[in-house]
Amino acid sequence: MADTASRPLRILVTGANGLLGQSLLYLAQGRHELLATGRGPARGNHFGFPYAELDTTRPEDYERVLAEFKPDVLIHSAAMTQVDDCEKDPETCRQLNVDATR
Repeated sequence: MADTASRPLRILVTGANGLLGQSLLYLAQGRHELLATGRGPARGNHFGFPYAELDTTRPEDYERVLAEFKPDVLIHSAAMTQVDDCEKDPETCRQLNVDATR
């Protein structure tokens, strides 16, 4: 890991379109260099941070974004959170909440 004592951390946040991701972006303003990522186009307020599409179920997306951004820290906040949707489609829920995290 690079020496971060003299510079802001480079942080990659997955799930930046969601509630937790949005809160993390808000808190990081003016403090860190951050890359917001999410599945599909950017939605919501990314507080001036750059955005990249990243599907957490695709390892090649992680490889691409990690190689380009070279973060010091990765905060994984992407998840399928709607309980009804999870119950209706447990396989997709498992892919997004378990397999993608692994």
